[in-house]
Order: sequence, then C-alpha cells, then structure tokens
Amino acid sequence: MKQSVFFLLLNSILLLASDARSATYYLSSASGNDLHSGTEPDSAWQSISRLNQQILFAGDSVLFKSGETFYGSVNLVASGNSLNPIYFGKYSAGPLPEITGFKKLSNWFPYSVGYSTSDTNFVRGIWLNGKLMQIARYPNNGFLQVLYPFQSYGIYAPFLTQTDGYWEGATAVIRSDELRYELRRIDTFSQQYLSFDSTLSSFVTQYNGFFLQNNLNALDTLNEWYCDTSTNHVYIVPPAGINLSSATVNASILNYGILASADYIIIDSLSFSGQARDAIRFNNTTSHIQIMNCTFDKIKESAINIVISGDKIRILNNKISDCGSSAIISNFFFHTLIQNNNIRRTGLHPGFGNEFSQCSFAIALSSGIYDTVRNNNIDSTASSGIIEFHFGNHIEKNFINHSCLTLDNGAGISLYGSVTFQTVIKDNFILNTIGNIDGTTLVKPITYGIRLNSFCNRDTIIHNTILNTNGFGILIADQNYGHLLKNNLCFNNRDGQILFSDSDTTNATHDNSLQKNILYSLNDKQRDIFYIGAGKNFQPMSKCDSNYYCNPYDYFSVYRAYTTDSSGVEIPYTLESWRNFSNQDSSSKKSNVKWLSCYATDTVGSEQIINGNFSNNYDNWQTAPLNNNLLLLDNLTMMDGGCIKFIHTDTSDVSSSKIVSSGFAVSGSQLYDLAFSTAGTKNGYLFSEAIQNGAPYFNMGLSKYFPIDTLRTDFHYFFQGKFDDPSSSLDFKINYADSLVYFDNIHLIPVSVFKHDSSRMSVLLMNYSPNSTTINFPADSLFRDLDGNLVGSSYSLGPYSSYVVVLDSPLIFSGVNERPIQNQIYIFPNPASSNENVYLFLPEPGIYQFDLFDLAGKKIKSGTLNDSNLNSISINNFSAGVYLLKVHSKGKSWQQKLVIAN
Repeated sequence: MKQSVFFLLLNSILLLASDARSATYYLSSASGNDLHSGTEPDSAWQSISRLNQQILFAGDSVLFKSGETFYGSVNLVASGNSLNPIYFGKYSAGPLPEITGFKKLSNWFPYSVGYSTSDTNFVRGIWLNGKLMQIARYPNNGFLQVLYPFQSYGIYAPFLTQTDGYWEGATAVIRSDELRYELRRIDTFSQQYLSFDSTLSSFVTQYNGFFLQNNLNALDTLNEWYCDTSTNHVYIVPPAGINLSSATVNASILNYGILASADYIIIDSLSFSGQARDAIRFNNTTSHIQIMNCTFDKIKESAINIVISGDKIRILNNKISDCGSSAIISNFFFHTLIQNNNIRRTGLHPGFGNEFSQCSFAIALSSGIYDTVRNNNIDSTASSGIIEFHFGNHIEKNFINHSCLTLDNGAGISLYGSVTFQTVIKDNFILNTIGNIDGTTLVKPITYGIRLNSFCNRDTIIHNTILNTNGFGILIADQNYGHLLKNNLCFNNRDGQILFSDSDTTNATHDNSLQKNILYSLNDKQRDIFYIGAGKNFQPMSKCDSNYYCNPYDYFSVYRAYTTDSSGVEIPYTLESWRNFSNQDSSSKKSNVKWLSCYATDTVGSEQIINGNFSNNYDNWQTAPLNNNLLLLDNLTMMDGGCIKFIHTDTSDVSSSKIVSSGFAVSGSQLYDLAFSTAGTKNGYLFSEAIQNGAPYFNMGLSKYFPIDTLRTDFHYFFQGKFDDPSSSLDFKINYADSLVYFDNIHLIPVSVFKHDSSRMSVLLMNYSPNSTTINFPADSLFRDLDGNLVGSSYSLGPYSSYVVVLDSPLIFSGVNERPIQNQIYIFPNPASSNENVYLFLPEPGIYQFDLFDLAGKKIKSGTLNDSNLNSISINNFSAGVYLLKVHSKGKSWQQKLVIAN
C-alpha cells in the first residue's frame, strides 16, 4: 500500500514538473524571424521549418498568428499527457491562421497547346482560381470500355492503337465495380495490352469503364494539366478566357499539414488547405486527440486520417470541404466523438483523391467501437455519407444530403459486417441519396437511405427521416436479425420505403421488429414495404404493428416475393389481406386518401379495345395458356348487361392464366386511360400489362396490380407508352388463389392529361433542430393528418422530427367522360367553358352545400344547392384548369373533378 502511494505521489510530481516547464511558441509568417526565441508574440518564429527543430514537451502550446498563411508540414512526435496536452492554436484576433500545402505557380511560357513552368516540385493537384483542374486524361470525356479484362492485373484494349510504350507511366482509372474506382500505374503498354504495376482488388468487370490520365500525350484540351516529375515542369492548358499571368494557380505540393505520431494533442482553430495527401494524419496507435474549430479545404485525400487506430478522439465543430477522399477516416475508432462538423463535397472527382482505391465517404468508422457520430451536416459525397463496422456505436441527429454522387449501391448511412451489432441510428435526416452508374453496365442507380448489409444484428433504427433516395429508404439485407425499426418516416423513395431482401435459405433474416413507422409513397411504382426471400416461408418480422402504410396512388400496402424451383412469385397485399396472411399489423393503418397521378382533360384518339363491353360475345379476346382456364359469357347483375367470367382451373401456387385482347398500336409519346370493371367470388388481386405481340415481347408501359373484390369495382389507370409499336395487347392475369373473376367495360383510350404535383398533395414537414417548432399553413388551404383529422392552421413538430399532412381535396377521380355511377354525382358538360354554367346531377334530392377547390387545395367557390336532383353552378370567368368539386350534407359526401377549358 505504501509503495502504491509512493508511485502516485511520484507521478503527480512529474506531471507538475512537466507543467512548470511548459512553454508557448508563437509563429508569424509576416513579421516573425526564425532567429527569434519564438516564446513571445513580438519574438515569433516565421516558419514551420523552425518549429520542427524545436523539441516539444507535455503542456507546450504552439500558436499561429491569425490571418496569416504558413507553408509547411508540422512534424509532431512529442506527446502530452492527461493533465498537460500539447496544444496547437492561434493568437490575436482575425481569420484562422492557415497551414497550406499549396504553392502558387508563376513564370509561365508558351508550350505546344498551352503553357509550361519549371517553378515547381512534384505536383498532385492544381486549382486555378479556386477550381480543380483535370489532370491530362484520355478520352477527354466519358470512358473507354473494358472489352477484354485480363484477370486483375491488366486490360487488352484493341481500340488503343498507339505505338508500344505510348501509355507507360500513365494511370488507369478503372470503375472496377459500382462501389469504387481503382487507380493503377501502367507498367507496360505493348501490342495494345495495358499491364498494371499492381493487381486490382478483384477481377476487372467486363464492359465496365476506364480512362487514362497523367500522361503528357493526353494534354490536348482546355482545363487540363500535367507534371513531368523528371524535370519538375508543369504543363497547363487553361480554361477559355483565362490569363495565367493574372490568375491564381495553386499546386498541391506538400503531403501533410500536421504529420504526427503522438497522444494527448489538441488542434484548435486552425485552417488547412492544399495538402497533397492528408491535412492531419496520425500514423500511430493514438489516443486523446482533440481536433476542433478548424477548417479544411481543397485536400487531395482526407482532412483527418487516423491511420491505425484512435481511442478517445474528439473531432468537433470543424468545417471540411472539397476533399478528394474520405473526409474523416480511421482504421479503428474507439470511444470517439465526431460532432457538429460541416462536411461538403467529398470525393466528387474520379481520379483525384487516393491514388490506389477511391470509395470516398464523409465519415468512415472503418472499425468503430462505442463511437458517437452526432449532429454533423454532410452534403455531396461520392459514396455513403457515413459508414460503420463493428458495434456499440451511436449515429444520431445528422443531416445527410446528396450521397452517392459518383458511386452507387451506397446509402446515407451504411452498416457492414457480421461484427456490426448494437448500433443505434437515431434522429437522422437523410435526403437525396442519388447513385451514379457511369462506367458500369447497370441500368439504373440503386441507393438507400439506411443500409444494413449482410450479417448485421441487434441494431436500433429509430426516429429517422428518409426521403428521395433512388432505391429504398431502408434496406435490411441477408442474414440480419434482431433489429428494431421504430418511429421512422420514409417518404417518396423511388422504389419504396423499406426493403427486406435475403437470398439465403438456411439462415434468412429473422426476428426483426417494425413499429410505429410512417411509410409514405408518392406514386404507384413505390412500395411501402417489400419482402423478398429465397423461399415461400420467408418472414423476417417477429413483430410488426402500429405502422402507417400510405400510398394514395396504389391499392396495396405490402408486397412479397419469393423464388421456387422453377420461377419467381410476387404477391401484393392490401393491409387487410396482409393481416390475414401474416397475423401482423393488427393496429396498423393505411392511407385514407386515393388519387390518380393525373386527370384526363380530353380524348385525343379512338377506342383501342374491340368488344370491351361483352354485350353478346367475347370476340377478339383469347386466353393463355390454353389448358388451365375457362372463358365464358355471363350476365352478372352488378355488371352492365353482359360480361365475361374468367376461371383459372390450375391449383399450383405458381401457375397463372390470362385473358388477352386483340392487337392495337401503341405510341411511345402517348398517355392512355385504361378503364375496366371487375368482381370476384372472393377478395384477391389481378395483374394487368400491355405487351408486344411479337418478340422480344417488351412491356409497353402498363404493369400494374389491381385488387379484386366480391363487389363490383370500377378502375381507371393512366400510363404512357414506352415506344412506338404496331401491335400490342392488353392482358389481365389471375392465379390459383383468385380463380374466378368477372370483367366488363374494358376501355383503352388515348387522352391528354393534367398531371398534378404529388408532393403538393402530400406535404412533408421537417424540423431538423433541437427545439420544437410550429409550421403555419396558408390561410386558404386545409390539411388533414394521417388519421383524417383536420389539423387547423398550423402543425407542431418536436425536435428532430417530421410528419406528413395531406391536402383536404377530393379523394378518387375517374376519366373525363365517365358514365354516371350509382350513388355518385355527375357533372356535365365536363370539360366545360368558363363562360357557361355546369350542371350537377345528384343521386337523390336534398339540401346540400358545395365547395369548389383548385388543385392546390384553395377554396374557389362555395354555396348551397337546391332541393332537386339537377342543379347548375356558374363558372363564369374561371381560369382554365382542373378543379375539385365536393358536395356534402350531414352524413353524406360526394366529390368529382371538373375540367375548365377556355
């Protein structure tokens, strides 16, 4: 015990002694002198070179004068301790002092197509008047195609017809897959074969793209440069209209701003620019580093790179812009806090950045354990905004916008790996995850808001807002389990809101919980939730309840797909049928509004369907295949004087049959209004498509599921032809589960339409702040919440929260020339002219109120109707457009659209 006390006292004495001899050193590039002592502002050193000669001790401070620029790289090997860190900061008032790796180039003389200077060292990047120039490349735009890959260490390129040796020393920039670019030096170029100096991470993908750069032979167009390292010459072709003598041409020369192998370091209120590799780089297994209140701009690779590992790192309140690679990265982060950073434009220039592999992120926890990434504002990133491996991390209150701008298959937030578990993703806002497939063979980009890759488990995804991705809002991939997804709002993501996808048959994703989420889609191609499994029994959820499934443009809330030995099966579910199938979502709700994406304003062509009313026969219709169905003429009373009865007789769960119309021509620029009536012996679904009659049997623009009800249902659906085709057919397909369906009134008419903006009908409210806020609505518009209640003139949002309100406007619309339907109002003429009255036929007389709205939800006119079936309403001097008429009394309400054409 006495010995322990002795050592504690000795340690305290040593720390106090260290503090007693601590010193402060001052640097001024404008007024300093390296012969000074450097220990007072008036005797400051001038250069970083002089600083590097000084041995630093725990407790020392190094202060750079505000508003001045220092060219150099700080080499730091001394460490502080828990009581006396080494501090780097600023003194005096003014802008942050800047540590730069830029050297301004001058003394230009003409050379061939451009200019040259020898006033330089090895150059890794050039910025002209603040804008990045392109290193000389071939071709100048676009990509060459990898026709003949040679495993992972070369490409045979028969279209490169230059002489042997022509491309040696150049760099190949290869889109090796959707996740990255890889850079390799051309070791030899012989007989049209490019041989790399080192192998790629995987085999080159055939037909992907690549280009060549960093070769004087490719310097042939505006805004390019090249550096000949053997002669220290820089060659440049400036943009049009630029006079180099008056321009600022900055070359990235020095690799690092601060290069350190140390612990207990504080770097505060400094600016970094132009480093040819990293602005701040720690090469050691480091701990207790604070980097705060700094700015980083135009860094070729990373702003902050903890190369091996960092424990108890604090990266706070920094502004980072225009990094060529990941902005903040480490191989291992432990107990690290990354908070309140503003990160812009990361990794956006293929070929500029890391000189080996480019898959740039704003924040990369390559292996993170018990880290917190909080309240960062991230905009415009090459790949995912934040990636994380390992466990126990918190990613919360981040605002992430425009991810995956140059790469694909990423997300705003991505989690990877079997050791990634117990991470909390909470209160984040993730917008506009775009995706980029340039140089790949992919047809369209695929991105996500939050992506949990294979093998992740027991993570919590709670209270996030995700919108406008080019894929799904949330992806849960293969062999995940034990996740909680709660109180998230996914809005208007291109393919849908949540996707569970697993190709594994033995250990598929399971035991996940989905509660109190709002899944809101803005067109009928988006799916609120989609389950894709390898087998019929794929069920990734152990609990699924109290969710809102909202798609005003689709009839179905849940889609499920699985593979069999012979084919794939897809099944849509209404919320009611999903409850019956899954025993889940008993308290969940669906959208209480239904809209069409557009409204017909006029017919512009003739009826395309021959014999769609089936009054006497079903001529011009056939079935396929021929051996598992029956087509009969019927007179079901709920139809209109004749219909067809289609019976599917095969009981296999993967079989189907269809009725097929006679052929008609399709125009690729034309909108079509499809109308039909159905009824069945039980609730189910059918699938309709327009398809070519001959090979290659392309879909022609219609591909849509419709529900089947035991009562008659009348449908309208608008679609645009994909391209011109002289003979296509309309199909209606049913399967064994829905084996008898009645059809009537099948029509397909070319129309002109008015398309409304779905984002104005369903309005997303967001509050990305730590305080509650109230959002006020326009005085002439009414909104309802997702339960159908009027929300008044404003809506209150809590901190870091969001909600969707719905315009109080008519619910369901049909085509322009629709027939009167029982228990519906009928307007004529429709379309009408603004200088006349319109007439309103009511299903029963009574005293009714009417309200007329425009499509923005603004009430244009209101009044009382006479106690009669037929009333007139003046529309004199109304502007042309589509209006929404609502007629109502106590206990009764109808709505219909009115088109006014001047």
